[in-house]
Amino acid sequence: MKDMSVCQVELQRHWNRFIKTLPLNFKIMKQLKFDVPIFDIEVILIQVESIDDKDSVLELMKGYNASKDILKELNDTISDEDCDGASTFWNSKMHRAITVFYEMEDQERKDICYAHEKRHIEDRILEFCGVNDRETAGYLAGWLMPYFNKLNKESKL
Repeated sequence: MKDMSVCQVELQRHWNRFIKTLPLNFKIMKQLKFDVPIFDIEVILIQVESIDDKDSVLELMKGYNASKDILKELNDTISDEDCDGASTFWNSKMHRAITVFYEMEDQERKDICYAHEKRHIEDRILEFCGVNDRETAGYLAGWLMPYFNKLNKESKL
């Protein structure tokens, strides 16, 4: 037990040294992946925190079989440091929706963008499943909300 404690102290010391080398505004992209079981859809939300996330986002999207056009759009948008927007990609063959949120300048704009993209995801799921019912749409909207709230809390401005 004592060895573990010494190990933990040493690890903490190295971690603290590493943290001091990071810029004060250091941010790392956040990713949230979840299933919407009743509709058999996978949703992936990605929050870009800085231009430094570009390579990670592109690698991640390659892993999701993103087309060259999508990769170019993401590369250009993140490279230009565009803010307060997002891109939602739909792959009906894979039953997948992916939304990449770009850097946000303030919480109000972030909230508006999250709501806007959440609506795109809802519409695509309902359309894909052939559902044209307001009550079902309302349940889906409510079901998705905690995931967007979680990403919102975990990501930074």
